[in-house]
Amino acid sequence: MSKVQIQLHPGTVQYTLCIIAEELVFRVWLQAYAGVWLTALLFVLLHGYFFTAKYPWWYMLLLVAVSVLMGYGYQYYGLGASLSVHLLFNSFAFQFIKKIIQT
Repeated sequence: MSKVQIQLHPGTVQYTLCIIAEELVFRVWLQAYAGVWLTALLFVLLHGYFFTAKYPWWYMLLLVAVSVLMGYGYQYYGLGASLSVHLLFNSFAFQFIKKIIQT
């Protein structure tokens, strides 16, 4: 029987740990005090998306909407739901941002 070896790029581990840390801070801790909507706004605001011209206005609204989705996902389905949405969104968003920066 052969062994399967999985090698992770260090960036993948760091990326995943950052998502876990953000969800613990914003959903588990802050959302308990501030609620879903305020937490979503703070999440986007603290990421700095409102302070740069590189991102179109609709992208900022999309981020608020996705953050609200993560908040309600956590509230109704648990941490795994918000982590999954965060991971999937970031995976697609990084490709989008890369295209914006290149133009």
